[in-house]
Amino acid sequence: MKANEQNLSRILYLDGLRCLAVAAVVLFHYFSRWTPPLNPNSLYPYGSAFAALFQYGRYGVQLFFIVSGFVIALTLYRCSTFLEFAIRRLARLWPSMFLCSLLTLIIISIVPNHALYSSTAGLLPSLTFLDPMIFNRMLHTHIFDWIDGAYWSLFAEVRFYFFAGLLFFWRRESFPETMTYFSFTVMTLMLLASIFNLAKIAFLLSFFFIADTIPWFLIGIALYLHLKGSKTRLRYMQFGGAILYLAGMGIIQHSYPLTMVAIVIPSIFLAGVYFAPFRWVLSQGLITAIGAASYSFYLLHQYIGVTLIHFLSGTLHLEGKLSAFVAIVITIAVASVARLIYVCWEHPINRYIVDRLCGKPSYLQQHAGRSAFSSIPVPPPEK
Repeated sequence: MKANEQNLSRILYLDGLRCLAVAAVVLFHYFSRWTPPLNPNSLYPYGSAFAALFQYGRYGVQLFFIVSGFVIALTLYRCSTFLEFAIRRLARLWPSMFLCSLLTLIIISIVPNHALYSSTAGLLPSLTFLDPMIFNRMLHTHIFDWIDGAYWSLFAEVRFYFFAGLLFFWRRESFPETMTYFSFTVMTLMLLASIFNLAKIAFLLSFFFIADTIPWFLIGIALYLHLKGSKTRLRYMQFGGAILYLAGMGIIQHSYPLTMVAIVIPSIFLAGVYFAPFRWVLSQGLITAIGAASYSFYLLHQYIGVTLIHFLSGTLHLEGKLSAFVAIVITIAVASVARLIYVCWEHPINRYIVDRLCGKPSYLQQHAGRSAFSSIPVPPPEK
């Protein structure tokens, strides 16, 4: 096996990184998001006791974005057409979104005195992955919202898929360059808009051209090129340019943790590749099992989890730091349901759609079981 192929085989430990990302987000939502100062009233029986400890868990989403940039770059090179790429992405995202949205809506509606609220109107933006503002403005109303507020990141994801797919199939042979030019143009304009306080232009760049999330995706693409062992100068330009942009935005917005996170999160990714003990930890069965189910876990965890924490703590009259065990129990329960959804729903439907409409297994299915860093091996589809 060539050196670059050896490096690429290591990406199969990505499920471990997904587990880290979803764990960070869950801890943020279960201990920090729904208590002062981020929420007027605390929905936790333990109040703000752990809020400061887990406040940076919100940046787990950025780790998801980096992983997505890496995986999409890899996936594009193994797709023949834009249609095949779109089918693979839709088969990956939509079935779980459909089921998890319904489960969230049902559970919240039947829990008495629910702390958070979702309505059937939220199904439209959630199932189309489009920002609710689009439907509210089109129909001159305010009834549309996400089924779960965490779904905002899916809108960023699908916009990235669109631009990445468009640029790739426009000029396949020079995709890294065209993606870099596009990203640098958007980031430069966003910096200028922020410096000169051009709020409307900044909004348009963020809404239509993912200016606020594109540097994270670009870091993922740079890491893919790094492990592939190609385009050395370009990958350093992508990596350095994205971090400089994030550092600049952090200074302009007085959000200094953003600068720190822009360095720490890519370092976590690289540590998993080059630091054997860390890679070994991320490759353990339970961690990769949770990571493989991280999409369903992410979709289910926030509104259902916080609603149940609030309800159970009130019913059982719990308070104080020791009541945090309720959040631990809810986390285990939601993770277990997510894993069940992955095994019985998400993965089988994904394979069925891809096999029927694309006629060939995904790259990860073709290479399942080749490395100790893979998640549960997937047998090849029957001929």
